[in-house]
Amino acid sequence: MNKMLRHSFEFILVALVLIAAIVGLSFVSDYSQRLGLIALVTLFYVVVGIWHHHEEKNLHIKQILEHFGIGVLLFVVLAALYR
Repeated sequence: MNKMLRHSFEFILVALVLIAAIVGLSFVSDYSQRLGLIALVTLFYVVVGIWHHHEEKNLHIKQILEHFGIGVLLFVVLAALYR
């Protein structure tokens, strides 16, 4: 697959999952279930980010920490917004 096309597909996939999760959070009333959904979305983001760098053959500890840090930030922000 063309490199640019693959990057576009990965970006669109992550964006669609995040949008679907945000919409889904509006329909879940139990806070523990919301936290579970937020945790799954966060894990998805981290795994896709690390997988992307692995496929590009430029995976370093810096990228792992970066995606983990953004994942933690994403979790905290969504958990606070959907409390």
